[in-house]
Amino acid sequence: MVKVLFSDHDFPDIELELELFRRHGIGVEVAQCRTEDEVIAAAKGCYGILVQYAPITDRVLAALPEVGIVSRLGAGYDTIDTDACARHGVWVANSPDYGVGEVATHALGLALAVSRNLVAYHRDIAAGTWHYESSGKLRRPHGMTLGIVGLGRIGKRMAQISRDVFGRVVAYDPYLIDGDFPVFVERVHSLDALARVADVASLHTPLTKETRGMIGAGFFAAMQHGSYLVNTARGAVVDVPALLAALDAGQVAAAGL
Repeated sequence: MVKVLFSDHDFPDIELELELFRRHGIGVEVAQCRTEDEVIAAAKGCYGILVQYAPITDRVLAALPEVGIVSRLGAGYDTIDTDACARHGVWVANSPDYGVGEVATHALGLALAVSRNLVAYHRDIAAGTWHYESSGKLRRPHGMTLGIVGLGRIGKRMAQISRDVFGRVVAYDPYLIDGDFPVFVERVHSLDALARVADVASLHTPLTKETRGMIGAGFFAAMQHGSYLVNTARGAVVDVPALLAALDAGQVAAAGL
């Protein structure tokens, strides 16, 4: 029987996935791998790996010559060494539609939470303080510009659900042609240009060698004083020490992560 490894997961129920494999006569080994060695040990004799977080590296693939496909539960695939997969002739798949609406809605929720001081209001009310000025100054969202970094599926959905909340929506994505920009989204042609106009910057880019740490000190310095950052992409897209410094200086008023 052809067998695959379900390398790891944090779901309470995977019966749907297991039934799909069973229906097609495919055996499944289920594990909770966190390291290369654990993947190698669990995937012996398997022809494919269904992965959530486990590392798929050159070392793993070299030890598993029977593996022909690695498929990611989710859109991002930064734990998979795609160059190594190409060298070993291993197909890579992902789930590009996974979480589109959920992530965009959460990003909008974070944008409103940071710009409307919701966490500070909650803290103050829990401490017995009830006053509309207790959390500091509020800004009307309709007078603010939302800047979206990465206009893929989630970025586009974020733009769609946010356009009636914020007065202006701009986006930066060097990999899209002009025709792929919705008519209600203004295109900016650099990160610096987006930082200069965005009151709220929302990140929706995959984690790659190009994007790792790209939201850093230069980006924050270009932002208007007291702007906001929302990141529902991978954490490593942001240079965290630079963000902390910007928060301490008040250059960034708040971050929703």
